[in-house]
Parts: sequence; C-alpha cells; structure tokens
Amino acid sequence: MVIPKMATGAADSNGTTAAATRAAFAPSEWGDYFITYDPPLAQRSEEWMREKAEELKQRVQKMFVFEDGSVAGAVALVDTLERLGLEGHFREEIAAAITRIQLAGQESTGFVGGSDAHDLGVTATRFRLLRQHGLWVSTDVFDRFRDGDGNFSASLSSNTDDPRILLSLYNAAHMAVPGDVDAVLDNARWWRDLYDTVNLRYARDRMVEIYFWSCGMIPEEELSRARLMFAKTFGLVSILDDTYDVHATAEECLSLTQAMQRWDESAVPVLPEYLRILYIKTLSTFKEFEDLLEPHEKYRMSYAKKAYQLQAEYYMQEAQWSSDKYRPSFKEHEELCGKSCDLIMLNLVALMGYGASATKELFEWAFAIPDVVRAGTQIGRFLNDISSYKLGKNKKDLPSGVECYMMEKCVTGEEAVAAIATMIEERWRTMNKACMEMDRALLPVAQLVANIARSNEVIYLCGRDGYTFGSHIKDLVTALFLDPIPL
Repeated sequence: MVIPKMATGAADSNGTTAAATRAAFAPSEWGDYFITYDPPLAQRSEEWMREKAEELKQRVQKMFVFEDGSVAGAVALVDTLERLGLEGHFREEIAAAITRIQLAGQESTGFVGGSDAHDLGVTATRFRLLRQHGLWVSTDVFDRFRDGDGNFSASLSSNTDDPRILLSLYNAAHMAVPGDVDAVLDNARWWRDLYDTVNLRYARDRMVEIYFWSCGMIPEEELSRARLMFAKTFGLVSILDDTYDVHATAEECLSLTQAMQRWDESAVPVLPEYLRILYIKTLSTFKEFEDLLEPHEKYRMSYAKKAYQLQAEYYMQEAQWSSDKYRPSFKEHEELCGKSCDLIMLNLVALMGYGASATKELFEWAFAIPDVVRAGTQIGRFLNDISSYKLGKNKKDLPSGVECYMMEKCVTGEEAVAAIATMIEERWRTMNKACMEMDRALLPVAQLVANIARSNEVIYLCGRDGYTFGSHIKDLVTALFLDPIPL
C-alpha cells in the first residue's frame, strides 16, 4: 500500500492545532459512526446461519465433481469462488482443481482437447488462473486462435463480441511477465482512543478506510491477527507520515527519527511535547503485537521493529530534501519514495500475524526486498504519484514522480502520466514472472504483495485517492460492511 502524500495548506511548527492545520485534511467521512453503530438484528440466529453456511459449503464441494470431465466447468468454478473471496473455504478442492486444469493442457497437443480447446474465453481464464497460482503457462495456448499475421482470427468475431470473452482476455493480459462489521467496530474503537489520546489533529482520521484496505489484501478469515496488526500499524504510520510531511519542523523530524532508532521510553524527553504520546503509543502497540505471538514466533518482532525504524529514516530523508528544496532525479525519487511508501514495512508487519507458513527464512527473504516486493512497492508508489499529480499535493511535499519525470524528460504532464502508467504495467509483469519462478515456500510473501498492489489499484482507480479523500470509496465501504446480504 501507499500512504498518500496529499493535503492543502501549511501547518504551524508547534504542537497547537491551529485552524490552518486542521484544514490540511478533510475530516473522516465516518466520524464516530462505527463507534456508536448498533448492528440491526440478524434475520436469523447465528446458529442457523452457521448451519446454513455449512450446508452451502457441502453443496459447493459437490460441484467440484465434474462427471463429464469438463475443464471449462472447473475453470469457471474456481474463478467464481476466487472472485467472490470464498476460496478460503475450499483450499483443498481448489488446489486439486488447479492441478487438474494444469494437467489438462499437458495431456493434449492443444489446450484441453475436445470442444473446450476452441473456447477462447476458457483458454484466457485458464491462462490467468494458472499464472495467478504461480504456475507457468506459455502464451502459445492462444496460437490456435490467431491467423498468419498473429492477429486473432476473423472467424472468432462472433465470439469476441461476447463481453465475457473480452473481459477474460483483458484479465489474462494482466498476467503478462517481463471482514466483518465486528472487526470494523473493534478497530474503530481502538483508533478513536489512539487518535483522541495523541491529539494530533493535523493527521488524517482514516481507520475505516484502513480496515477496508486491510480486508482487500488479507481477506482470509483465519488471518484476523494479521489484519489487526496491519491495520493498527497502518494507523500509526499514517500519523507518523503526516507529522513529517505537513507539521514537524526539520529539527523536530530529526529528534523523532533519533527516538525511533532508540526504541525505548528513555527517549521520550528528547521529543517535542506534542509527539511524546504518539511515541509511547507506538512502543506499547508493538508490545501488544509481541504478546499476541506464540513463543516460537517472537523472533518476528525484530524484523517488524527494524522495518518501522527504517520507515522513520526514509521519512527523514524526504523531509530533508523538502527542507533543502532539493529536486531529485526521477531515479532518486523512485528509489527513496518506493521505500517510504510503507509497503515493505507493512508487508513484514502483516506476515507477523500469519501462521506456520511464515518461516524465518521467509522473513529474511522479504526483508532483503527481492524483486517481487520491490515491484509491488513501485506499483503503489507510481499509482500514488499519478493521483498526487491529478489532485494536488501538500505544499511541503517533494515533487511527485510525475513532476520529476516531466522536468527530467521535458515532457507534458499527460505524457509523464502515460509513461508512468506503462511502468506500472511493467512492474506487474515483473511480479507475475517472479511468482511463477520462485520457491513455492516463498509464495505467501508474493501473494501478500500482489494483494496489496491490487488493493492499491482500487484505492487509486482512475487517479482518485480513496484514502486521503474517503468520499471516493464511501460507496464501496458501505457495500462491504453495512449493506445486508439477503438470506
């Protein structure tokens, strides 16, 4: 993810909450709504709903038995369940289906043999599913649909008029290479206590949007611990980011960075008065995380803590550039701002909440920022840069990546946006390729990074900024957390 660099107006340099400071960011779209929210009475008892859910799960499990051997049916079922976010209930069945779908292509000279081989929509969806699951599929599977010039055959025109086939092809092209209300309420209450206690009104009040983001990247029910750690850390680092970006003086930024490196309450006196509670809350929240870990998992804290300390250093470097009015090259901007966008740190924090799949080797690998993590980070950074260019940014912010590219290449804003959009596609291809080539034990990190990148695509869709401007995604939040699902 990326914490957007957005605001209007300048802030004062002390701990007071002047009107100009309060105006820097719009207030939360939700206010105390989720704190005082009383969910309506359920249409049925919880016991009835659990029994009904189990009954429906059994019915879906039976759907994985394809008596006619239809690969098209298996492809459609897996795709549907994953689009609905229900794959966590059918992991074994989906794994077996994916293996069968893969073998179907290996057992025939074409794609799946029989009538399915000529179904372009099935071919495209199979291609995407297998690559999403980290399995290599050659683009040769599309050759039978092409003419001598490499274009799709004219005889397919009747098929490609079907929007479902066009959508399958569009989604396949993206695999090219180079919660529930109770949880929202709990997080909202935690955040309100934190936000009111630290009393830094210049910072964005966005816990509902944060939890929406966390559900997009970690949807699995069994990973609630990871969602909690991610959401709370996101909230803390958002305040930290706004402190460096829109409020603190250069001297205050330096003292905050030094305190973060010490990571001990003995550093409190070196901080300005208004930042002391934030610092104490940061230490205590990470201590709470450690208490949630099993004894054999506690080593994970060292990675998360070090990543958070590095985050403060990256913010400090940005603040120094801003203070010096330094104009970085596009490469310099990409290197520093790719790290300061928080994905690397939040990826490690989320992994802390995973189960046995998150091994020490996995943390070592993720901490070293491999290509897949770097590419995911850059996707978020570039999306945010495009948004900042289109919507405007805080006066203290560095030039965005779009502005750096414009100045360096002497091009227009539209040309720079187009060039960076192309870079986003290239980074997706890098991630896709890495996922298919890596050790399977490393996939949890890769899948988490990919989910974060997908969530960023939603938050920053068409240049919007659903985090800084909560109104941009209010309808999505309402649909996910509030609108009832008829039973």
